[in-house]
Amino acid sequence: MAYCKERGIRLSGPALGRPKKDAVRDRRLEYKDNCDRVEVERAFSLAKRRFGLTEIRTYLKETTQSVIALSILALNLGKLQAIQVYANFTLPTGTAVESKTGLKMAAMSKSGFCAVDIN
Repeated sequence: MAYCKERGIRLSGPALGRPKKDAVRDRRLEYKDNCDRVEVERAFSLAKRRFGLTEIRTYLKETTQSVIALSILALNLGKLQAIQVYANFTLPTGTAVESKTGLKMAAMSKSGFCAVDIN
């Protein structure tokens, strides 16, 4: 708990132990936390199913970490490719769009070139 407080990390989910009588729950915050948690679990599920994270058969710690890192890299490249294809077919020439996460993409020319900028 002290580690999390030092770094400004907020723990979500119900507190352990018996609930307090005068505890006030913020339902909106709980809902948002649950949505974020579901999104992360969905990403792990996708990585296991499509990028072989369930098939890791390495023994050394360093090798296992490398295999996991390469699987996550493949997952991220797949997402970027999907964004690029979407931008090529839906954005008019010379248009720029920025997503909620700060990902910037632009359709640059009639040839279908799409630039993606990741901060």
